[in-house]
Amino acid sequence: MHRQVVEALLALLNRGITPQVPSQGSVGYLTHMAHVGIALLGVGQVSYRGHIVAAEQALKEEGLAPVTLGAKDGLCLVNGTPCMTGLSCLAIADAERLSQWADVIGAMTFEALRGQLDAFDESILALKPHPGMQQVGKNLRSVLAGSEVLASSQGIRTQDALSIRSIPQVHGATRDQLVHAIRQIETELNSVTDNPMLLGTPDAWRVVSQANPHGQSVAMAADVLCMAIAELGSIAE
Repeated sequence: MHRQVVEALLALLNRGITPQVPSQGSVGYLTHMAHVGIALLGVGQVSYRGHIVAAEQALKEEGLAPVTLGAKDGLCLVNGTPCMTGLSCLAIADAERLSQWADVIGAMTFEALRGQLDAFDESILALKPHPGMQQVGKNLRSVLAGSEVLASSQGIRTQDALSIRSIPQVHGATRDQLVHAIRQIETELNSVTDNPMLLGTPDAWRVVSQANPHGQSVAMAADVLCMAIAELGSIAE
């Protein structure tokens, strides 16, 4: 893809021009990507200043000229995994915030129910060294430190209900799957995902057909992330 096409896409983002992309009606990614691409040409509809307008009008009001595509630009705009990868990025951003809020909400619930802090003891959790679980335990201990309610409640029961006693284990497992999803999506963001590929130099080149536009890695990461976040809702309920 030529640099001016990338710069034109950035200009749409920076000027608040969002191509209207239908959520249904495509096999895979081709139609979705095409709706993004044609906006650069001044074709189709976009969201602009709170209204749905013609792409041509939005470009004109922002002083942007329609892009003239060069060799392979059109193919790059409609081919690859940008849509599913971009949607996964937004989901990951939401999941990161939800994970943080879940720890705080869990701590508040634990305090209200006068929980027994031994279950969150660092030395106890260290015996099951999943990284996410250790982080959640640390977060809970930090939020609950100095709680007079909990200080006056220690020893009132042998153990709490599993739904609050297992917050580090459940929230921690979600965090570990979030880390996995981030790793997969970051790899995809730094990948070449169109087909065919043009490789080599102007004097020694080759065109290779392959299947990099297949988004299996992204799809599986998104599925795992979905299940992981659902578990936060389940334990909270």
